[in-house]
Amino acid sequence: MKRFISILTALFLAGGTLSAEVPNRLHHQGRVAVNGVNFDGAGSFKFLLFTDADANHANGSEIAVWKNDDAAPANMTEPLAAVPLLVSKGLYALNLGDTGQAALPVSLEPAAGRRLYLRIWFDNGINGLQQLTPDQEMAAVP
Repeated sequence: MKRFISILTALFLAGGTLSAEVPNRLHHQGRVAVNGVNFDGAGSFKFLLFTDADANHANGSEIAVWKNDDAAPANMTEPLAAVPLLVSKGLYALNLGDTGQAALPVSLEPAAGRRLYLRIWFDNGINGLQQLTPDQEMAAVP
């Protein structure tokens, strides 16, 4: 028994081998329709989180905070790479910042008086890439 406790103590002191980090992901789910009909099948999505630079929410004052790919420049253009997702009866869900996507920033808290938004592009494989509207405001949930 003493040997087992010694091994656990050594692992603990060796640098947190037994600890776990909280994943830096943000759950998102949505609905997508093509020509007014809920889409069903494989689709490609692109995601951009942004905040307004102007607390008055003036057009053109947006600042990109995160894109689903690391290759995209840090501006308000769409990401270069898409995230493939299955859509069922118009519904899809994913964790932003999950495996295969760029990591989310440590903090997504916008400056006082500003809001955080999610912009989404969707491609059903037939109509090409379309920006979905309106942008979705990201609000905290309990």
